[in-house]
Amino acid sequence: MKQHLMRWVRARPGLIHAIRSVRMTVLGVLPGADRRPATSLPPIDWSAARRDIAVPPDLVMRNVPVVPARRFHHEVLFDGGPVWPDFPDPPIVRHQVHDQPVDVNATPSRHPGPHRAEPFVWGGRCLFHFGHLAAEHLNRLPAAMYHQPDAEVIFVLQPGKLIRDVPAFFWDMAAWFGVPAARIRFVTRPFIAGSLHVQAQTEHMSALAPPA
Repeated sequence: MKQHLMRWVRARPGLIHAIRSVRMTVLGVLPGADRRPATSLPPIDWSAARRDIAVPPDLVMRNVPVVPARRFHHEVLFDGGPVWPDFPDPPIVRHQVHDQPVDVNATPSRHPGPHRAEPFVWGGRCLFHFGHLAAEHLNRLPAAMYHQPDAEVIFVLQPGKLIRDVPAFFWDMAAWFGVPAARIRFVTRPFIAGSLHVQAQTEHMSALAPPA
């Protein structure tokens, strides 16, 4: 009976989205919904890095709408994040798996939210899977943080998840890449990033590096 019910629910993506939305609406206002860990690994201090390292410059985009995730569209990937203006170009913004771009562009919100003028770094998707997170989803950070060591970093949560659901290993991995918990901005509501800094996905599940 339980398996039949789960198949019935999975066949109705609109219902899944509604259930996730209700969960986030109800639990998202409770104390602790945005709880972050008290401690993590000491983050790398990118502001102390040598300034003469040959690091590719950021791609900087202006006034980019950013929205929460709504659904998974791939086994290990979901939508949401920046609404890229010229998607599927440029290649630097794409997410690759096994030599193929597998991401989709985010859908603009009818209510774009507030405009934030400060610089942001595109961190990627906060996937709750240690291996894929390490291999594919965090490797944009070193080059971006080299150029913007004090910027907030944007991550998209899995559909239906709250900040308090984020696994402990994510915080430690982000700190290892130089991003303290206080500078991580999870996309829980739409907003417009006035200055969004993007670096290439330097590694993925393949023997070849993604195109830059």
